[in-house]
Amino acid sequence: MINYKTLLLASIWSTFSFGQASYLPFSTTLDKGGNEASVKGTYWQSQTRINSDGEEVPFVDNESFQKVDVELLVKYGLTDDLEMGVGALYRQNLSVEVVGNEEENLTSNGVKSGIFQLKYSLPREGRWQFAAEVSFLKDFISNSEGSKDLVLGDDGDSTSFGLSGSYRFPSMNFISGRVHYRNPSSALSSEVVSSAEYVLLWKRVSLLGGVENVTSLNQDPYDDDPSEKPSVNTGSTYLYNSINRSWTAPYIGFNFSLGDHWRVETRAETRLNTVSSDKGSAFSLMIARRNSAPRALEQKRQAFKQYSIDARVVKLTKSKSSVIIDVGLSQGMEKGSKVDFYHFDYLGGNELIASGYTVRVGTSKSMVKITKRYSKKQVQDGTIARSGLVKE
Repeated sequence: MINYKTLLLASIWSTFSFGQASYLPFSTTLDKGGNEASVKGTYWQSQTRINSDGEEVPFVDNESFQKVDVELLVKYGLTDDLEMGVGALYRQNLSVEVVGNEEENLTSNGVKSGIFQLKYSLPREGRWQFAAEVSFLKDFISNSEGSKDLVLGDDGDSTSFGLSGSYRFPSMNFISGRVHYRNPSSALSSEVVSSAEYVLLWKRVSLLGGVENVTSLNQDPYDDDPSEKPSVNTGSTYLYNSINRSWTAPYIGFNFSLGDHWRVETRAETRLNTVSSDKGSAFSLMIARRNSAPRALEQKRQAFKQYSIDARVVKLTKSKSSVIIDVGLSQGMEKGSKVDFYHFDYLGGNELIASGYTVRVGTSKSMVKITKRYSKKQVQDGTIARSGLVKE
């Protein structure tokens, strides 16, 4: 007997699996052969300045500072677990500073740095996923002491490495986090950069809220005597040439996906609890095109089968060779029926991972013996189970 309600649900699930996910947790990597190209623009507006002693130095008269960053990034899946990214960062600064009785308007722009990234995703542990990350920025600028030109930023290469992780709730919402050690350059103190966010995820849109922290390790060589630090023209901002900088920046975001490949991410943040930097606000917009590898596309085609019965795993046996699913005779299940198991995570993943057949059928529950596995992903509590194949 065909259950048209569950058939419709299966069709909706399968249709969604072909769409681009609106949100990707920090620990997500591309499949082997997959790729993503993105462009991200960020506008920053300083509101006030905080010196290295934590004291506010407000703007006077018409003083202001803005900057625009444009980041181009291309990622590629070297293996199913290892992802590489390369790109570049372009920046434009606009400073208005009052010097004596005169207003000084300065601008600077150019390609600031090249970007190289590696991310390795560790084996999934239930609803947890972790990844190891490394990032290197090759700087293309060199600041000169005493120059009247407005600097583009802090010069010197930057290296960071650390871990990211995400947890998927049964509701398909996420918590994601990241902790990195960063060495910004030889002229700045090393620091710990961390962020955490909670994400509400729907079919094509997602809402998120989080906080980012930068904590100095207080290793600046000029900490004891800031006046000895080489002077460069930073204009009206304290963002550059800092001493043991730190800040906290809460943020909110709204993402949405378009079609099978496109994803749009927006974010607004406000920087608080600042030391040796500026307080201010930023808004960013990113557009990305993500392409799955041919093998991943084949997995999605396998997922486009239509079934008359949809269920979930509610219990595993001790050997994990058999499971209990939440449908039985009342839903049309029969002894000996074939059952397919799918990994489904709202991230474009609707992958056939195992199959088996029913060995015991009750009124509302059935026992299924797993006879074949197609993936390293494990059948677990909450895994989607489907039976009664109607259409391939």
